[in-house]
Amino acid sequence: MPDDLSDPPRLTSGPPPIGAGLDEAALPAAEAAAAQARPDPEAELKALGDAANEAAKREAAQWFFFVTVMLTLAALIGSTTHRMMLLQEPVKVPLLSVELPLLGFYWAAPAIFLVLHFYLLAQVQLMAGKVRAFLDTAEASGGAAALRRHAWRLDPFSVA
Repeated sequence: MPDDLSDPPRLTSGPPPIGAGLDEAALPAAEAAAAQARPDPEAELKALGDAANEAAKREAAQWFFFVTVMLTLAALIGSTTHRMMLLQEPVKVPLLSVELPLLGFYWAAPAIFLVLHFYLLAQVQLMAGKVRAFLDTAEASGGAAALRRHAWRLDPFSVA
């Protein structure tokens, strides 16, 4: 056992210092390669705009489905009478030609509605992130004038 503990052994398995192992002559070549690897701003804007528009199309379809479910539930709830509640008669769904148990319907309908609502909100938040990325990139490529020039690429559903 060593008596001198004032100089503990050093571990050499850590990361190398920044810039270690780089040749000074290789730095300009690395910077040039990084500059070539950057995407063209117009191509990047087109890709971001396409992603935002695809998300907007999906959201428009999901919004239509959500509103349809909401109107169907409103019609079913509005058609429930006091007599149906007293006698525990089933709820008749006119579009599907099925009868649902009254108590089961009034337990499941709000839960389904809330799940669909929160799913729609989560998808809208994701779409907003894609639109924000497009708008930030457009603004960074040339200021407010470039933002106005590229804003026409977005689907109206995503900017409304």
